[in-house]
Amino acid sequence: MKLFERGSEWRRWDLHLHTASSYDYEYKATDCDETLVQKLQENKIVAVAITDHFVIDKNRINHLRELAPDIVFFPGVELRTDKGDTNIHVILIFSDNSNLDELMEDFNAFKREAQNKDDNESIYWDYNSQIVPFAKKHDALISIHAGRKSNGVDDRISNSLPHNQAVKEEYATTISMFEMGQVRDFDEYRKKERGGL
Repeated sequence: MKLFERGSEWRRWDLHLHTASSYDYEYKATDCDETLVQKLQENKIVAVAITDHFVIDKNRINHLRELAPDIVFFPGVELRTDKGDTNIHVILIFSDNSNLDELMEDFNAFKREAQNKDDNESIYWDYNSQIVPFAKKHDALISIHAGRKSNGVDDRISNSLPHNQAVKEEYATTISMFEMGQVRDFDEYRKKERGGL
């Protein structure tokens, strides 16, 4: 991260952003990176985690960095795990100082360990034995969809049974942050935190 001359200051970050490298990204025209950078700059975003589905594309990340040296681009990836459900989404965010050649090569080997690796619709990793160790090895932050976000711990796992609550508590001990899309989700989590899960 670059040092800023001024003291504490609010800045806009986006820690979950997909590019045309994601298999399901809709806009894949030749100007997709330029269009993305333009939107980021228009919205005064100063830091971004590129969290494409199941891929770390060093060439795209480097291209975005060249197009917008004023924006910090963190490499990242969005994965799917079966822990507690068949489709929980987990995001890994790596340091902006990561060696992209090594990270991409290591991730490609990690991807070969995935279940159903030939089908983007069904690919997943075991959370405890694969995702968490890979994240630790690369000093990654782990983020998980929560609140009303689709494919998250609250969307996919109910609190109706004690073992479901245990699964959620186990997630909470290994992740760095819950990703929520709405302020009301955060308010509900604060209430749960005060009153227990």
